[in-house]
Amino acid sequence: MLSRLPVVSAALLLALVLSGCGPQHTYGGTVVDPPLEVPAFTLVDTAGQPFDLKGAAGQITLVFFGYTNCPDTCPLTMAHLKQAVAQLRPQETERVQVVFVTVDPDRDTPEVVGRFVHGFNPSWVGLTGDPAVLAQARKAYGVYGEPAESGHADHAAYEVVHTDRVFALTGPGAVRLIWGSDTPPAMLTEDIRALLRG
Repeated sequence: MLSRLPVVSAALLLALVLSGCGPQHTYGGTVVDPPLEVPAFTLVDTAGQPFDLKGAAGQITLVFFGYTNCPDTCPLTMAHLKQAVAQLRPQETERVQVVFVTVDPDRDTPEVVGRFVHGFNPSWVGLTGDPAVLAQARKAYGVYGEPAESGHADHAAYEVVHTDRVFALTGPGAVRLIWGSDTPPAMLTEDIRALLRG
């Protein structure tokens, strides 16, 4: 009788692990609980077509507000996202969409945004659109984005001061996790995997 106890214990332990009763994942980003509900916004994609920024059921949508002329933070954040997504398994990648939303619609035309975003990944979505709708989207996400110097003489030279956060939507309009732009790619990958596990 005693010799059967280790076998039973091992089977019970395996069942607990398989049922998801193992250690909880500690997120590197800030967990939003309950998730922040944001409305859908109709913007313009890199092909000049309407695109609803809302996320999708069963998919993780990573939203980053930035601009293509950004000298440092935006390309670094996009590079981190590229590295993080590259570490996912193919079946995981299929459920992840990265969306870049400009905070500089005066310069960021669909063509300009397309060159920037698709330089990191051809399947990613880049969005621009009506300045008023973009402002509403920024407000819903709690994002700031304004030119550092309004009325600058050199239209091509000004910088835009903006919030440098990546938002993870776990369903339509549901922001579940927020990362800083300096979050390491490996941490992003593990957090995304945990979100995909639900």
